[in-house]
Amino acid sequence: MLTKSLSITKFLHFALAISFFTSCDSKKLSETNISFYTWNNHFSLDSSNYSFLTSNKIKHLRVKLAELAWDGQKVVVDNYMNIYSYNSGMEQAYFQENKLTPVVFIDNDLFYEIDSAQIPQMASLAKRAIQIHSVDLAINTRELFPDRWGRLYFSLNPKSVDNEAVQKAYNQFLENIVSYEFDCDWTEKTRDKYFYFLQNVKDTLGKSIESTLRLHQYKFRDKMGIPPVDGVNLMCYNVGDVTNKKETNSIFNSHLILEYMKNQDRYPVPLNVAFPTFQWTVVFRNNQFLRLLQGDAILESKDQIQEIGTNTYQLKSDVYVDWRTEALRQGDVVRVEYVLVDDIETTYSNILKETKERPEEIIFFDLNSSTSKDNYHELEKILHR
Repeated sequence: MLTKSLSITKFLHFALAISFFTSCDSKKLSETNISFYTWNNHFSLDSSNYSFLTSNKIKHLRVKLAELAWDGQKVVVDNYMNIYSYNSGMEQAYFQENKLTPVVFIDNDLFYEIDSAQIPQMASLAKRAIQIHSVDLAINTRELFPDRWGRLYFSLNPKSVDNEAVQKAYNQFLENIVSYEFDCDWTEKTRDKYFYFLQNVKDTLGKSIESTLRLHQYKFRDKMGIPPVDGVNLMCYNVGDVTNKKETNSIFNSHLILEYMKNQDRYPVPLNVAFPTFQWTVVFRNNQFLRLLQGDAILESKDQIQEIGTNTYQLKSDVYVDWRTEALRQGDVVRVEYVLVDDIETTYSNILKETKERPEEIIFFDLNSSTSKDNYHELEKILHR
C-alpha cells in the first residue's frame, strides 16, 4: 500500500459545512479551515479522536445525528445517534469550545411517497429529532432525563433543569451550533419537494442551513435547481460505479471531477469542498458485485490472495475479514480502493483555478479514518495551494 493512501471505517454518503466564498485574491489562506465529518450511529470521542482534534486545532465537527426514511406508511426517524453506551465525557468538553454542524441524511425515495402538503410536518419531525439528539452532545442526559430514551416527542428542555452549571453548558453549546446540514441526493423529479422541505426547516431552526451538493447537481444546475440554503458542500467523491468490476476507483477520479467543474459559472450559493479520506474493499463473486468491506484488512492475508490487476486480488482460499460477516470464499475477487493525498491536492488546485474562488472550509470524510490522521499534516498543506 502506498504511504500516502487514506482509510476509513465506513463509507459515507455524506456531508458538509456552512460556507461562504470570496475572491481568491482577497481571501487569506488562513481563512480556509479544515473540518471533519463523523458518520457513526454510535458516535463518541475517544481519547485518540479527542487528542487529534484538539492538538491540531480542528474547531469544527459535523456529526450525523439521524436519518429520515419512509417505512412504507410514513416518514420516520431512523439510525439516530446513540451516545449513551459510548459517552466518554470528551464530547461535552469538545463542543463547549468548538463549532458543531448537526447533519441529517434524507433518503431521496421518500419524496416520491409523500405529497407537498406533508412536507411541513416532515420538517417539524426533522427539527424535533435535531433538538433531542443534539442535546446528547451537550450534556449527559442519561442522568437528567432517565426516561428520555427513544421518545422522539418527549419534551426535553435542559433549561428547565434547576442546575446553573447545566444551563450554562447547554446555552454555550447552542451558541456553538453554527449550522444544520441536510444530505439528500435529490433528483430533477424530487427537487421541488426537497427544496420546499429545506425552506420549511430554514424558517424554523433559526440557524444557517446547508445542503450537500453532488457533482452532477453542480454541473446540471438548470435541471437540478439551486437549493434554498445558506451554503452548499460539493462532494468530490463516490464518482464511479462501485458495482462495476471494470471500475478502477469508484471513490475518487480527479479527471472526472474536473470534467464536472469545467466551464461553469460561479455557483450562486456559497460553496465548500469535501474530499474523501477513506478506503474500502469491493467484493465480487462470480463476476457480480457482492458487498463492500470497511478498510483494507484483506491485504493482511498476503498468503491467501493473489494480485491479478491494479489494486485487485483473487482469493486463493477462504478468508475471514470481519467476524460479523461470512467469510470471503476462494475465487472471490476484491478491489481495494483508496485516495492519495497528492491526488486530492492536485484536484483542489484545479478546482480553485476553475472557480477562481477559495472556500471557507475543506471538509474531510471521515474523522474515524486512522490513516487520515497519520497523513493530516500532508492534508493540511492543501490549504496553502
